[in-house]
Amino acid sequence: MEFIEGQKILYVDLTSQYEELGALYDKKLWHELSLALESFLSNAQNQRQDNFLELYDSFLCSFETRLNLVKLAKLLFLIGSSLKDPSKSLEFYTKVLENRPKLGTEACLCLDMDSVSALLQLGRVDEAKALLEIAKESLTSISSTESVVFSKFYMATAEYKKLIGPPQDFYSAGLMFLAYTPVEDLNPEVQYKLATDMALASITGEDIFNFGEVIATPILRCLVGTPNEWLHDLVLSLNSGDIDQFNLIVDKYKEQYYSQPALASMHEKVKQKVVLLCLMNIAFERSSNDRQIRLCDIATATRIPLVDVEWVLMRAMSLGLIKGIIDEVDSVVNITWIQPRVLDTGRIGLLVEQLGGWTDRVKSALVTIEDQTHELFV
Repeated sequence: MEFIEGQKILYVDLTSQYEELGALYDKKLWHELSLALESFLSNAQNQRQDNFLELYDSFLCSFETRLNLVKLAKLLFLIGSSLKDPSKSLEFYTKVLENRPKLGTEACLCLDMDSVSALLQLGRVDEAKALLEIAKESLTSISSTESVVFSKFYMATAEYKKLIGPPQDFYSAGLMFLAYTPVEDLNPEVQYKLATDMALASITGEDIFNFGEVIATPILRCLVGTPNEWLHDLVLSLNSGDIDQFNLIVDKYKEQYYSQPALASMHEKVKQKVVLLCLMNIAFERSSNDRQIRLCDIATATRIPLVDVEWVLMRAMSLGLIKGIIDEVDSVVNITWIQPRVLDTGRIGLLVEQLGGWTDRVKSALVTIEDQTHELFV
């Protein structure tokens, strides 16, 4: 309480908040105190020099074991991240992790992942990788109900994969992070940065042809109304296999597009990807009894020379995007299977129409059989 009184004198504008912390401590309302501490530490405007660190050293550390340990780990992260200098943040996390048994497995995992972030900022990639490998093994051996533990792990993994690649590994880790983390819990700056990175990774990732997963999350919508809104539109054009829209966006935002090193270096592969997605879309939009497609129709839709269509088909088959048989004599391809995709509302509507058509054909076949074999049922 002497510390609280001293802080009130030092920072008069924060008096009411320090008084609340002191009152809750005095009443031993530990849960309410943890919530008040989180609110206080989450507000960057409350930071004055090292007052957050002092709050731990002279106040929080005296009752930390009385708090929910995962909640404590979150408070320690807020204090560590406020130090700005990653070396000081790492020093703080290392200090509090000296007594691992007191913190428990889940809280230690959270703080280890915070340490990974600091290590990556310092360029100590090998140490970060080692911590991630240990954490991955630990997660398989515990049955935690705390989503924040998994959120921390996948966020740290995403940061690591962003640094070393490939893009598809970052994309997978990012999707897992979003599965455990409500987007609205992230501050706007983190939302914008993650949305940009996820969009770039989905576009340039070699094995990523299903954009429905990231579109189904709210993350890409964080780009709407920002300078990178064109990336949001580019992902949508790829998802629909709309080559004309893709080319329109690239031409309109040529400067922004080529200023992104990943897009500039992978442009030819991205162009191939949109052609493959266009092919998949052509096949999907046809009913199951109308999958025999002329090669010249594919050439027209994909905006490529007719002589390149067979190569595109073989490429799609080798990637497992479609299955079928190419008939070079009749210049057609019979597509028998398309890789499953996460469907948006428009595609679900199309699927409903196709199912309706299939139902009508089954009914028609049933009526025909009953009419022609009436004597068998009399």
